[in-house]
Amino acid sequence: MSNVLILGAHGQIARRVEQRLLQTTDAKLTLYLRQAARLGRIDPVREAVVEADVRDFQALYQALTAIDIVYANLTGALAPLAANIVGAMTKASVKRLVMLTPANPDGVLDAALTTQRITDSSLDYTLIQTPSQPHPDALAAREQLVALIVKVIVNPD
Repeated sequence: MSNVLILGAHGQIARRVEQRLLQTTDAKLTLYLRQAARLGRIDPVREAVVEADVRDFQALYQALTAIDIVYANLTGALAPLAANIVGAMTKASVKRLVMLTPANPDGVLDAALTTQRITDSSLDYTLIQTPSQPHPDALAAREQLVALIVKVIVNPD
């Protein structure tokens, strides 16, 4: 059984990943988000909630206790968040990161810095870039993305 930390746990994709992991694995999940009340019901046996911001290094570091893999589902300026994630994971000796990175033509510099911060680290990482153009069948595309993320979390090799 693995312990997965989901950063940005209230995101649309993150919620679907959470549900799929609960349905298809025995993983324990730690849901990390800024406003925990937005989650609603959780499985108290397999899920824990951390209400904090990824920019809070100490809270992030503490949330990494006993975690095997981190799935980051974040938006906005990702480069400073990536720096915090890499730093906290390195300090906590957590090696595996799966990060969803939105394709954003306006944020080319941020995307490059985010990628560089992660690739320059000692982490074992998978970066999954979302498409920049809407898919004609958004629901099917979202479900394919969820399946890919879950597959990478469950079988990181």
